[in-house]
Amino acid sequence: MSKMLFSSVNGQQVDHVSINERTIQYGDGVFTTAKIAGGEVVWLNRHIDRLRNACQKIMITGVDWSLLTDELSHVAKNYQHATLKVIISAGQQSKAYARADDCTANILIYVNEFPSHYFEWQEKGISIGVAKTRLGINSALAGLKHTNRLEQVLLKNEVASTEYQDLLAFNELDNLIESISSNVFLLINNEWVTPKLDKSGVDGLSRQVLLAQYPQIKVRDVQQAELVNIQAILLTNCLMPAVPISSFEGKALSIEVCRPFISYLNEVS
Repeated sequence: MSKMLFSSVNGQQVDHVSINERTIQYGDGVFTTAKIAGGEVVWLNRHIDRLRNACQKIMITGVDWSLLTDELSHVAKNYQHATLKVIISAGQQSKAYARADDCTANILIYVNEFPSHYFEWQEKGISIGVAKTRLGINSALAGLKHTNRLEQVLLKNEVASTEYQDLLAFNELDNLIESISSNVFLLINNEWVTPKLDKSGVDGLSRQVLLAQYPQIKVRDVQQAELVNIQAILLTNCLMPAVPISSFEGKALSIEVCRPFISYLNEVS
């Protein structure tokens, strides 16, 4: 468990939040997780854009984006290497599920120690299996990183009882979506693909960056039956930023074919 180094709400350093926060009551909020390196937030503007777009999608108002950008830069200056999490709660004023007319956003910022095991994972790879837990279908929220993450909680509980370090998660349509907390790239029959995320999952920033640099990667539905032809798997998120899979359900996979993607993401992050 990583140690918390800093926390604040609306610019005030505190170690608690109100029980009335809608993100606590209903999961009514969005968030992003970023890497701090050398006292700077990696991909800061991308993270701000992600938060802004998510807030627009679920109609959260009251965020001063310029002020938030400056605040994150100021906080990051105190850390050489750490993890930054920003939660934008819809606020505290409620009429049951409905937000009150005067409900405006609250900004929660956390800094935690960086998960150092990612360095070893990136070098040696990790093992992965297939989750029994299925992800739901919701095209209205697909791609967004909202604060209702019960599916990931179930997946974390499930992987703890397996021999694997991560799990591939499929949705109710039997389409591959992601791993527990990462996007997935797969080499199948000598072709790199990544799952479509129009009905489930989170469209991560590392995924976006990789797709922009390598347009030959196909974005399409991936069925579980296709995994018999798997040659390599790469996981991506903003912190790792890329980790290869050394074995899939006991079958050894190639790590070396993932190295160009890993090198690129390391270089730009």
